[in-house]
Amino acid sequence: MYKANSIMKKIIEVPLSKDQIIIRTAGLILILAFLVAARFYNPLESRLITCHFKELTGYECPTCGLSRSIHSLISLNIADSLGYNPLGIVLILGLFALLIKFSAELISKKEIIIHVTKSSWKLIIIFLLLLVFSTWILRLYLTP
Repeated sequence: MYKANSIMKKIIEVPLSKDQIIIRTAGLILILAFLVAARFYNPLESRLITCHFKELTGYECPTCGLSRSIHSLISLNIADSLGYNPLGIVLILGLFALLIKFSAELISKKEIIIHVTKSSWKLIIIFLLLLVFSTWILRLYLTP
């Protein structure tokens, strides 16, 4: 029999306190507000956001193009989103995962706790760091 605990030990549901309900509701509102703002704010038409790293060094930082990537992805232009910064897709997927988790917790009125082993957390963090830096290095060498 296959054991599903290679990454997760177990999932526990605990009743939400009133404070946790407020925090989850605020989290949902903030995520939805961010998604709506990202849809209607077009960073291509604005000069509000500048990259200080790029101004100082002449090179793009790991997050350069992230606003444009998120805007393009929410506008359903996946090819442009990938071209601006592929990490925009990772960020949006993470936000949607939080949106689903918070919604499920508010509907069930139970906190969903996923116990992840320490070694799995280390692997997740290493993977994310490698993803960020490898994407950054590839973008530095592939962009003219």
